[in-house]
Amino acid sequence: MFASCNPTNEFLVFIGVIFVGLLGLCEYLGITNFLSRAEPLYGYDELTGPYVWKNKFPRATGKAQSPINIEINRTIVVPSETMPKIKFSTEYYVQPQDMAIYNDGHTVILCAMWENNCRPTVSGGPLCQTFQFLNACFRWGACDGEGSEHTLNSRRYVMELQAAHIKEGYVYKNIETAASDNALLMISYFFELSPVDNIYMDPLVNSLKSIKFPFSRVCMEPTPLSWLIPPFTCQYFAYCGSLTYPPCTEGVQWIIQPEPLSISSRQLQLPLVTLSIVLHLGGGWNLLEREWTLSFHICIHVAVSFGNPFHYLTILVETGSILEEKGCSNSTSACMVPLVTLSIVLISW
Repeated sequence: MFASCNPTNEFLVFIGVIFVGLLGLCEYLGITNFLSRAEPLYGYDELTGPYVWKNKFPRATGKAQSPINIEINRTIVVPSETMPKIKFSTEYYVQPQDMAIYNDGHTVILCAMWENNCRPTVSGGPLCQTFQFLNACFRWGACDGEGSEHTLNSRRYVMELQAAHIKEGYVYKNIETAASDNALLMISYFFELSPVDNIYMDPLVNSLKSIKFPFSRVCMEPTPLSWLIPPFTCQYFAYCGSLTYPPCTEGVQWIIQPEPLSISSRQLQLPLVTLSIVLHLGGGWNLLEREWTLSFHICIHVAVSFGNPFHYLTILVETGSILEEKGCSNSTSACMVPLVTLSIVLISW
């Protein structure tokens, strides 16, 4: 006599084994704290990149989206005599008490603290108020020929540093809220390749090996902010745009410094591992009861970069089930219609 097998149960067990294995990998990598973060999934590959953001994030369809291509011959020149010069406070030249970098799962963020919490400020130029330094993030790309989000006369630089500033005296829950209140200033710098290392970047580059995995953080040797964000007074571009990543909130003041800084190809080899695990709740069709019921959806997205040029191995695992709202007379499993998608995509750009 042969024992009967339930294909649905076996399938669910198989998916459960895969899911438990992925959770074990997260535990091994020390990033299980990410499981508590329920965020919309986005990335920079073909599955989750900027081309699909407008389908997931309504604000990405706005009229003042960033980044932009700056065409010099189409800009409006404002004589420096008619506008006050941009002023960077002395704290930009003072060594902070503490400085750290953080891997947020998408990029590297630099934070710092100064004595008595006297944070650097920026004022003047096109700004009507004073803005305090918040943090700085770095945007680099797949190879030495690309990386910056903004472009200048359609030229893309190898990296872009974006320094976020908040209106002085204001406190916001997050950077998206500040942007929606027109209280966010982003000062952007381009980087171009140099045959020699940029010594001012060395403390940061040397610390990157300690934050290879998402949501890891490491303290680094404090250096004056002016080493990475050189103050300037004039000859810049300014416009009103948005965050360059979801939710793409508009209301951001941008100041772009067109004179590029230098960085070597060796310093651009920044290997990072990114991971996203997202919980979705919504509706679904119950085949047994022939009615719409609650659906439970988990999506896991892993992207691993292996230096420069970056090769991203993207593993997308989606699993979920549709649950009968009123319960089942026989068993809970009988009411579950499994929804499973497994796709492995190798992307190189």
